[in-house]
Amino acid sequence: FMEKAHPEGIHIMYDRSGRPSGEVFVELGSKDDNRRAMELHKEYMGKRYVEVFESSIDDLKRALEPKGGNMGGGDFASG
Repeated sequence: FMEKAHPEGIHIMYDRSGRPSGEVFVELGSKDDNRRAMELHKEYMGKRYVEVFESSIDDLKRALEPKGGNMGGGDFASG
């Protein structure tokens, strides 16, 4: 992925048990990087099938919101 697009930030989402959920938000710095990242939609990274969707910082914020009750959502690792 990093050979095609150059991420400025990577946010790995985790489920309530602390395991990676499989969802990742990647911040890209240019429209060219965005276009190259979109070319990876429905491709494989190693043995992993990848789907790529455009999103916004608001989408990331919504993903980080608590998911009800006392269980917190919003766990992520930033790279």
